[in-house]
Amino acid sequence: MSAFFEGLTSRLSPAFDLIIDLSHATLTSEAIGRIVLLNKKAKANNIWLPRFVIPSGGPIRQLFQVTRLDRVFQVYPTVDAAIDSLR
Repeated sequence: MSAFFEGLTSRLSPAFDLIIDLSHATLTSEAIGRIVLLNKKAKANNIWLPRFVIPSGGPIRQLFQVTRLDRVFQVYPTVDAAIDSLR
């Protein structure tokens, strides 16, 4: 997971939109910390934040709600909904 987020943060760019699909993921506290770090780096560089795909009612959606990350990031229930938001 660490290598994934390091690669991701090193490639943040205003030239593209990023959608991260967490539909089948399991998040650790380290992953949540990395997501927060991703947010800080994006803001520091005036880059759009990634959109997350997180199905409604699941444990990751609840985690995003409890930590209020759902207010920081754009969260969509499906990949199609996230893609539609780019249009």
